[in-house]
Amino acid sequence: NGETVPVSLTISMVELAEQRYLYLVARDISTQLQKEAELAQAKELADGANRAKSAFLSNISHDIRAPIEQVLEQLRYLEQCGLNPRQSQYLAATTGACGKLTSLLQDITDFSSVETGRVELDTQWVELPVLLQAVLQELQHELARTDLELMVNLASQVPTEVFADSQRLRQVLLYLMLHAIDACRGGQVILHIVALSQVQQQVQLQFTVQHHVVSVTQEPAMQGSVDLMQLPQLQPSVSGGHGLSLSLCQRLVELMGGQIQYQIEPGCHKSVFQLWLTQAAQPKIAPAPILPSAHRLLFVEPCQDSAHILQCLAAQLGYQTELTVNAEQALAVLQQDPEGFALLL
Repeated sequence: NGETVPVSLTISMVELAEQRYLYLVARDISTQLQKEAELAQAKELADGANRAKSAFLSNISHDIRAPIEQVLEQLRYLEQCGLNPRQSQYLAATTGACGKLTSLLQDITDFSSVETGRVELDTQWVELPVLLQAVLQELQHELARTDLELMVNLASQVPTEVFADSQRLRQVLLYLMLHAIDACRGGQVILHIVALSQVQQQVQLQFTVQHHVVSVTQEPAMQGSVDLMQLPQLQPSVSGGHGLSLSLCQRLVELMGGQIQYQIEPGCHKSVFQLWLTQAAQPKIAPAPILPSAHRLLFVEPCQDSAHILQCLAAQLGYQTELTVNAEQALAVLQQDPEGFALLL
């Protein structure tokens, strides 16, 4: 009937009675092409809807931010009105809630910017110890509300200076640490930074934020690695109310060329991500420490993770260490060798 039909053509050579023939098979693919076109159109519509959603979230967050700033300003005025202790407590709670809401609005703005591709990395030379110190300073207020122990283990192989987006890296570390502090059921929050591998000037760093939890009945079924963005849906109590922040962390790490996972182990949860970063051509070398006559340190530390970090730090300074888990063991060691240690911690 003269209709044009798209086909998929397969041609092969066959031999029959000492004669060679071309064997052709034509298959009608009009239905397949139609489905592919419909799929592409549906994807375009979904992407358009996603962009519209991100733009709406960004705009509405800006609109909400203005009245919140006015509320905070009025609360600052109210703070100067000679409140009694109970009123001051209510004021502090209200101010904290407004601060969390402002932070949430900033997360919405950042997330929508990442979704719509409006975020560009600002890479520059960054001193990791300075960046970590800034993160710890921002965590002081949260730590003051808890009895948690916060520790940072920066391995000796990690370069002091790397080429990275300091703002985004700080943001990811801050959010993961805040999540760990809120979700921790007692004990410690530990940040480990190690160098996994190195190719010329490129170094792969692994950042691990670890916190302890009390085992629950649902946890054994969740052991292993899970997608960080699925964590609030899998177990809301684990997310610590930071679902959007965790999703933003995953987007930012992927934007920086890395990958991130949430690892669940019995009694311990870890947020782990790796990044390939350029290190300085001439890495900074710490000056040799001035050691006392006795180079041995005696530690009293019941936690194995903390003891390991203390051992690593002491080894970097050239000290030998001996570990004990309680005061009784430490006294027994000192009785055996009362002059053999430069310091007892």
